[in-house]
Amino acid sequence: MSASVALVFLVLTLPFCFYAAWSDLSRMRIPNKLNLWLFAVFLVSGILLLPIEDYGLRIAVALAALVIGFILNAAGVLGGGDAKFVAAMIPFVAIEHLYPFVMVFFGMMLAAFVTHRLFRAMPALRADTESWVSWGSGKKFPMGLALSGSLMFYLTCVAFFRFPFLGV
Repeated sequence: MSASVALVFLVLTLPFCFYAAWSDLSRMRIPNKLNLWLFAVFLVSGILLLPIEDYGLRIAVALAALVIGFILNAAGVLGGGDAKFVAAMIPFVAIEHLYPFVMVFFGMMLAAFVTHRLFRAMPALRADTESWVSWGSGKKFPMGLALSGSLMFYLTCVAFFRFPFLGV
């Protein structure tokens, strides 16, 4: 994927990523409409920006991610909104970058988890966001924060930087 395509994808996905993170933090939900609109953005922009073979393969990967997500949701490993968000966002990741993207996600998940737990422990911050469901969700974690951060970080890296671990 070229830097210019990554930049367009970054600009198009940023509002969805910010909203998914905020919604998951505040309500522990990623709305279905957000996921549908995000996938629709890929369907329109991808057909204009990508070779048709790559476009079709990315849609197939999204469908596979959706099936795997539903299985993980049924097993209680992943929330339903998280599973659908993964399926909606994964087409924006180049096929050749799927493995490095998973590594980015693992790092982002650790950073998001630690940050969430630290902020949750700060009374001053919690007072400003006392209505957020994620503060009192026990062992549950707003995965939308990590998923959104991963996509934003990945697209930023491809658009603006040269990182050997991403093959760009």
